[in-house]
Amino acid sequence: MMKYVFIFLLCFSTISLYGKDNLAANSPKFSMDFGRFRYDSTSVYLEIYYEIFPGNLEFKSTPLGQQATCQLNFQLLNSANDSLLAQDVIKVDITKAVDDTSSDIPGKLGLLKLIVPEGKYQLRMFSKDDTISHEISVSPFKAGRIAMSDLQICSNIITGFKDQSHPFYKNTMQVVPHPSAIFGQNQPLLYYYLELYNLKVPEESSSKKILVQLVIADSEGKVRQKKEYVRSHQNESTVERGMLNIQKLESGLYTLIFAATDSAQDVSVYRRRNFYVHHPNIIVVKPEDELDRSLADEFSFMTESQLDKIFNQSRYIATSSEVNVYKVLNTLESKKTFMVKFWSGREKENPGFKEEYFKRVEYANVHFSQASVEGWSTDMGRVYILYGPPSEYQRFPVNPDQNPYEIWTYLELEGGVEFDFVDINGFGIYQLVNSTKRGEVRYENWMQQYVNTR
Repeated sequence: MMKYVFIFLLCFSTISLYGKDNLAANSPKFSMDFGRFRYDSTSVYLEIYYEIFPGNLEFKSTPLGQQATCQLNFQLLNSANDSLLAQDVIKVDITKAVDDTSSDIPGKLGLLKLIVPEGKYQLRMFSKDDTISHEISVSPFKAGRIAMSDLQICSNIITGFKDQSHPFYKNTMQVVPHPSAIFGQNQPLLYYYLELYNLKVPEESSSKKILVQLVIADSEGKVRQKKEYVRSHQNESTVERGMLNIQKLESGLYTLIFAATDSAQDVSVYRRRNFYVHHPNIIVVKPEDELDRSLADEFSFMTESQLDKIFNQSRYIATSSEVNVYKVLNTLESKKTFMVKFWSGREKENPGFKEEYFKRVEYANVHFSQASVEGWSTDMGRVYILYGPPSEYQRFPVNPDQNPYEIWTYLELEGGVEFDFVDINGFGIYQLVNSTKRGEVRYENWMQQYVNTR
């Protein structure tokens, strides 16, 4: 039997837990992140951070002011069988003054706390229009060697904080999460928080030190900032927190890396977190940046809806950090800058990749569109865009005893893989039900379950 404790905490007094039902149709932009910390020998303390961006919500006049209500749903699932282990509905009221015409409304932060045993889980948070999910592994922090919690990226850390009832209170500090991990002119300082465990060593080794290294690397792997210091073995555990000034970094995706090397235990551990910087006024032009200028020209005349569509079509090759960042970008210029960086890195690594990618998108739209669904967003379209045309097609049209299905074989991938698509409902919509490629859906009994059903 799984043991877990589910505690729902929501900060900022401007948010209440229960909104008006007639306003609940609003669907906000939001971001989500998580952190795993030591609890006991069998379980881990799991924090889920989320931020709601209400700028796109519809505000209505009420006696209290202009009000918008939105709803998020949270689920914790067992990855082995998709069973639901915990859930909550988060209803949020956001109110501003009647005469406030500003569209720049600060995001609202929230925190969920759970205690979970060892295992693999899926964290899922969704509104009626959007979903963010994370696959995570949970392993208790066992004694015997140095270990560290997840690296938490924060918007602020206030020391000497005494209100232990505050949801962001942690180890005599107010640790304010920053789940969107977007920094720039309005957020030029990056704060970080991390916990080190199992630092005690035998007396004869206690004089040896722990070397701590903190690095910011750009998307090309170049170190942009670095600092080093040492820690002793005086305490069993310690908190590592600090601040980095990123106001001189140009726009782009970066990685924060925290590493600890313990010579006494002869072991090194590290954690990493991605974050995004939006600095439109900082332009770094190098001789080899003709590609950046060309991409900037290409995206310069696009509308926000055109950029959104291009990024949605590009999501198959985007990292989870890039997807989460783009979700909460709220200006046309920030999206243009993002798209230049997104495609520039991939083009420099593989020239011609962008042109080939969108040729496949176009092909998918022509050949795999189903009902009102564009071809690029279908299962067949996704597979074609990612892997190109298959080496072999096998098509099995409808007959009285079977649903129609297709088998695509790629001989050059992983020594030969197949993708199995079935028109389950008979409406010409083929769904991917099985594949032998690593990382794709796997269901060996797909023929019996989905094809031989008549």
